[in-house]
Amino acid sequence: LSTWSGYVENWAHSDSLSSIYSYLLAQNFDEVYSVLQQWNNAGNQWLRRLSMVSLIHYSGKKAVFLPLDKVLPMLENCLDDERPYVQKAIGWVLREANYVYHAEISAFIEQRLADLRGIAFGAATERFSAAERSAYIERRKAMRAQSRIVSNRLEVSRETI
Repeated sequence: LSTWSGYVENWAHSDSLSSIYSYLLAQNFDEVYSVLQQWNNAGNQWLRRLSMVSLIHYSGKKAVFLPLDKVLPMLENCLDDERPYVQKAIGWVLREANYVYHAEISAFIEQRLADLRGIAFGAATERFSAAERSAYIERRKAMRAQSRIVSNRLEVSRETI
């Protein structure tokens, strides 16, 4: 079944196949997880998406979750990937894991607030309380404003050199 990943051309194929891989992961963790780790480092966006979405078996309140030490490194590895379907996968996995690991996911989001792209951030926090989400949004704005100030200072100092 791992060869089926080579035929994925869109998010619907990816997510349907991920549901099969998540079932296989639950049955044969070591073998399947090692394949997912390889895909997580691939250049192909669909393999990267498969590697993350397959980490959660089912979704919502019926979901089965791996320990976060198996999930978060896979997400962190893809934070710099600018492709929307990879970013959406990061956000979706964070959103679903939040059901079970709220404190840990909140801490992860807080630590990576500046690194999370808008698509991932939006999906990850869409089910947070309005107050919690608003607080994150305000901190993101402040971080981005600070980042722009630092970036502008660097440009000015380069121009004067």
